[in-house]
Amino acid sequence: MSGRTDAGDETERTQGRFHPENMGHVFGKLLAISMAVFWLSLVSLVVVLVASSEENPTLTTTNFPVYLAIGSWVGIWASILGYSGWSFWLLRHMEKADDPAAYERRLKRALKSLGMGLFVLVGIPIGILFG
Repeated sequence: MSGRTDAGDETERTQGRFHPENMGHVFGKLLAISMAVFWLSLVSLVVVLVASSEENPTLTTTNFPVYLAIGSWVGIWASILGYSGWSFWLLRHMEKADDPAAYERRLKRALKSLGMGLFVLVGIPIGILFG
């Protein structure tokens, strides 16, 4: 027996890694990992194209680096939009009268992350498609 009470276990469980207050760090780590995998997948795509012995090499969705690129791109979207949603959720639960400076900082962060999310989700694909 560990000597802990049920109340201590409950507190430990609610203060764990996935507690709502800690989700910003989780989304940040997901973003960092997704970006690293995305850049590695781009490097591996270049290696596949250079190593190809064909005159006109082609990449299809059956190539593993393409799966990595698509998966990491989805991870980038999910992390940015997840962080935006979490930030607005946190903002909604803050009291503006208690600490106006903290409320304003959180609002700026939420709006910046939403703008970045929309840019990644909409702006970059439109730029790629329409050059």
